[in-house]
Amino acid sequence: MHPRVTRVSRGLLRGLDAFDPLPPLLRRSHLRPPPATMLSVYRSRNCALVQRMVRDMHGHHMGLWALDEITPELETHTMGSGPGGRFQLLNRLAVGVPPHHWLLVSDDDVVFKSGGLLTFLALADRLELDIVQPAHTVVGSTYSHTITGRRPFRLGRETTFVEIGPVVAFSPTARRHVVPFPEGGMGWGTELSWYDLQREGLRLGIIDATPLRHVSPVGTGYDFSAEGARLRRMFDERGLRDWGDVQRTVRSRYFWSA
Repeated sequence: MHPRVTRVSRGLLRGLDAFDPLPPLLRRSHLRPPPATMLSVYRSRNCALVQRMVRDMHGHHMGLWALDEITPELETHTMGSGPGGRFQLLNRLAVGVPPHHWLLVSDDDVVFKSGGLLTFLALADRLELDIVQPAHTVVGSTYSHTITGRRPFRLGRETTFVEIGPVVAFSPTARRHVVPFPEGGMGWGTELSWYDLQREGLRLGIIDATPLRHVSPVGTGYDFSAEGARLRRMFDERGLRDWGDVQRTVRSRYFWSA
């Protein structure tokens, strides 16, 4: 691609990200989020970002786990500390969450561009989705799947794919199918298990009106060979070639259809 075209394309994408995608009619004051519990495993270096989420979830249940040290600002909501696998620790935090609550799982390195956790939950509930994630900003966010990038002028989309992170929410109905989370390995392929749950009537989706920025690069320093081999087996068992076979948008809800 010509360098000038690339610069123009990047400029357009930045312009879309600068546009506040949440219309006034659907700002937080007009939305009522469902009862919810947020769980997060954090590192002390990302304390400030987690504090933002804690403030946003004010009045709702929260359970945090510190991987290294418990920071004073988060001590009230931190249930424990020490190393462990992400899903293993989330399972520990999920014990005792009221059955009628939505379960919101967040990494510690995200910043919402618009809306926030409660607005995201309110839209997920309004669109009657069961397993749902916020879209990524198209510029400045680290993400692995194109389908998760924000689409302009949409509230959200029903899709056939939701990624395991960095933020994902589960309706009370979905929780009965997905919790406890699988603790083996790094969680690769869990999305395929969620894809299978569509046969049970669960609806997957992505909320575009509350995009986030994932500020950390994809993890490095891990041996991905075993995870890759297990993922390949999961594809083969389902007669699938790759992620492209399970990533479709079923329908979109636009701002003007709200």
